[in-house]
Amino acid sequence: MQVQSSTDSPKKLAIGERPIMADGTESNMFALKESGAPVEIVYPQEGSPFVPSPTAVMEKAPHPHAARLLQSFLYSVEMQEVLVEAGERSLHPLVADKAGRRPLSSIKLLAADPAKILEEVDEIKARYTQYFGT
Repeated sequence: MQVQSSTDSPKKLAIGERPIMADGTESNMFALKESGAPVEIVYPQEGSPFVPSPTAVMEKAPHPHAARLLQSFLYSVEMQEVLVEAGERSLHPLVADKAGRRPLSSIKLLAADPAKILEEVDEIKARYTQYFGT
């Protein structure tokens, strides 16, 4: 079932509309599980994709110093702890995972080569359409 949002799949799983999902975000699953939904997160032995959320300062930003200050704040211990409490993961070495969550260091992550993926984008789209019909 193709859905429009990363929040849709976990919700459909939690209400029993679907027995399994293979997309959505880990943080949405954490929230459902912590709210008592009968869901479990399974990390494939073959590896799980890891999608970081990078930030950047535009080259011609009107206030580049303010943008750099915001960058510094986003990656501070204090802000990273806020993100962890909200259900996200932090890669900051001084920020611990929320209690009860599997540490990222114990999850096999899939390596991605963006340049290789770009070379194969047409093939990837064709396989996606073949598998999911969209």
